[in-house]
Amino acid sequence: MRVLVLLALALAARAAADPFADRVADLQVGAGGGGGDPVWALGPPDGGGAFSGSHDTISLGLGGMITLEFTDNAIVDGPGPDFTVFENAFLLTGEVTYPPFAEPATVSVSDDGVHFVAFPCALDDPPYYPGCAGVYPVFATASDPSSALVPSTTPIADLVGVPFATFVPPGGSGGDSFDLAGTGLAQARFVRIIASGQRFGLDGLAGFDLDAVAAVHSLDLVGDTDGDGIPDASDPCPSDATCRPLQRGRFTGGGRSDRERALTYAAPTRRHVEVALDETHVIFAVAVAPTVEPSSVRLTLNGRDASAAFGTFTAGTTKMVSLPLDGMRTVVRLRAATTRGGMDVDHFVIRKRSPRP
Repeated sequence: MRVLVLLALALAARAAADPFADRVADLQVGAGGGGGDPVWALGPPDGGGAFSGSHDTISLGLGGMITLEFTDNAIVDGPGPDFTVFENAFLLTGEVTYPPFAEPATVSVSDDGVHFVAFPCALDDPPYYPGCAGVYPVFATASDPSSALVPSTTPIADLVGVPFATFVPPGGSGGDSFDLAGTGLAQARFVRIIASGQRFGLDGLAGFDLDAVAAVHSLDLVGDTDGDGIPDASDPCPSDATCRPLQRGRFTGGGRSDRERALTYAAPTRRHVEVALDETHVIFAVAVAPTVEPSSVRLTLNGRDASAAFGTFTAGTTKMVSLPLDGMRTVVRLRAATTRGGMDVDHFVIRKRSPRP
């Protein structure tokens, strides 16, 4: 059944993007993992209900990792949860229902596949592991893909202690849902799942067993003029691939004054950066505040003005800058003035280092 549904979705994708992950971008299987097929992490989930886990999964093993990519759409922030991760957790039973057999994992998201933001995950707080994936049973099925797009709102604790004979499954898809709000990302095209190293498992397998990832709120990646993965409708600079929607910077810079915070940084996140000896470039993700006067932005490399080489800095956007590393030490300065008369000057030092033993 699942193969037929996946085939149907693949054909339908010619007309419109489906809301499920499309590609396995990276897979690292840990101890006790490897059961199943990575392709089973793509397309819709095929849940087994409250008391039975799905077998259409890929087992990550203890500490294993998988990164999934959405190629024809992107997860975006909407009302409530924005995407759901489906594992094969199930409730243990007796005369009443007991806490789930859970193999928790940490979830993080990225728009570029390089810089990831992790959701807080309480791996040390059983039996419900708040913020983690791999806890809530899955009720959505591959025979009805739309069933994966309505997150369950009943708390997992409310499913426990219920008489088994009269148990009624809650509404919604099941699985563990996440909200992009607060991540600083305008959209996410990559979802990374890192399995716990705790020793759980059945049938000789261990670790998180991924069934699917579904975008509850998504945007089709159509009309992408500059090929940066952001559709023109939501791209502030549709003809400039280095210009992205404004993303919250996690670092305020390290220069003379950052009180104005005209420029902040999603990457790097520290003033002194070390890179490998063979690195030729380093990526800066510069959040340009809406109050910045674009013509005031200056970028220097080792004291030389390199502003013109990196194009326009547009107010209210994130500028992706690939800086060349010509020597063992590169000093980077960025300066910007605001329409309110403030000034921000930031200073970074990038050094090449041999790998530590």
